[in-house]
Amino acid sequence: NRGQSAFRLGVDGSVPIPAFTGATSPIVPAVLSGGTTFATDPKRKLGRNYLIDFTIQRELPRNLLMEVGYIGRLGRDLPTGVDLDSSPYFFTDSASGQTFAQAYDKVACVLRGDAGKTFGGFTCPASVQPQPWFENQLPGRGTAFLTTNFSSLFQTNNVSTLFLQMGALRQSLGLPAYNNLQLLAILMATNGGRSNYHAMFATLRNRPWHGLQFDLNYTLSKSLDQVGDIQNNLSLITSGFDRDLDYGPAQSDRRHILNAVFTYDLPFGAGKRWSSHGALERIIGGWYTSGIYRAYSSLPYFVTDNTGVWGGSLAGVPNEGAIPLVDPSTLRSGIYGNIAGSGGVGTAGNPVVGGSGRNLFADPEAAFKSFRRILLSQDGRQGRALYFRGPGFWNLDFRVGKQTRITERVRFEFSFDFFNVFNHVNLNAPSLSLNSPANFGVLTSQFTPPNRTDGARWIQFGSRISF
Repeated sequence: NRGQSAFRLGVDGSVPIPAFTGATSPIVPAVLSGGTTFATDPKRKLGRNYLIDFTIQRELPRNLLMEVGYIGRLGRDLPTGVDLDSSPYFFTDSASGQTFAQAYDKVACVLRGDAGKTFGGFTCPASVQPQPWFENQLPGRGTAFLTTNFSSLFQTNNVSTLFLQMGALRQSLGLPAYNNLQLLAILMATNGGRSNYHAMFATLRNRPWHGLQFDLNYTLSKSLDQVGDIQNNLSLITSGFDRDLDYGPAQSDRRHILNAVFTYDLPFGAGKRWSSHGALERIIGGWYTSGIYRAYSSLPYFVTDNTGVWGGSLAGVPNEGAIPLVDPSTLRSGIYGNIAGSGGVGTAGNPVVGGSGRNLFADPEAAFKSFRRILLSQDGRQGRALYFRGPGFWNLDFRVGKQTRITERVRFEFSFDFFNVFNHVNLNAPSLSLNSPANFGVLTSQFTPPNRTDGARWIQFGSRISF
């Protein structure tokens, strides 16, 4: 049976050709086969990064040195992941001239409870009405069939799954599907992404002065890209039809960053302001302190709508940002305790960080209602560009140590290191999904530094003999 063994061309005879089955080409599968395929764009280009740096330094009195500068990083043709099977949310029904986006929004807003409300130039109908796009594209089924069987896909803005269901439905009616149904996703690694980073920084440092040395740095920056995630992991863009749907603050966009390092030799001992001799010298001399201080504003927070809102892949597309109904900067976000939540919003407990009811908002329900789901026919971009900032971060690591000379060539040193010396709690970002109102804004975990099991204060003792 040559079909079950290796075939050697030119050795085992002519190439066996399967018999013609009478099927037409291309062969369209009767049902969705599922699965994902990965490919690389044969014309993929290498990304480019344009660097712009400009600094000014000036020496100041008292051994101080000031440096101020600008840093620019402009990424072009960056690696990008695209789903070639993205759903055409802009598809126009030729008979009626209505787009899918228009038909979808008029049905979805009613099912979400927004009947009669106006959002910008869009007014939601008072009730679900037959939409020409659905009636013409799904003859004999139409709007009523979709709202009866797939109402949740309208309520949660799950456009990708709805297109999948409509494709299978059209196939059962003898009509071609909108998307390829042989594979769930056709992912391609290509290029074309862009990012922009601009920053101003200021540094103040000193030369050693009376045992003190420090380095103080402040950065004001803004980082924008099309993915939100680090560019080199090939995160999928929201839709293969429009790269700029996602353009907005990067996940690494920290607007303000302050850090400082310092060392200070206490003024006791030989050659210092207060010195002594003998045994007392060995007790009071050689003491020093050092520390590292970090503080920065939070990453951009944005409320998420769902994945696949713009018809992107069902495999790996990030959550799209919901649209704020108020200026996001007016949302008073912080760390509020004993927040029970209301109306089913923010009601999940928070026993992890001590004391239930910690929330990003004093009134989670009001904050939840300050956002709406994306309207495909109205919003030209998802809400990731419309963000707000949450609680910031600060931490101080501190060391106290002492060096003692035993002999001319032997020294002994011991030290105490205090990581997070003030035992300050820095909380992680909460869930901000419209699909999970009970967890909305609830703060559930604290930031854990690398190679640590938690963020609480750690104390470390060390000793060393130098010879």
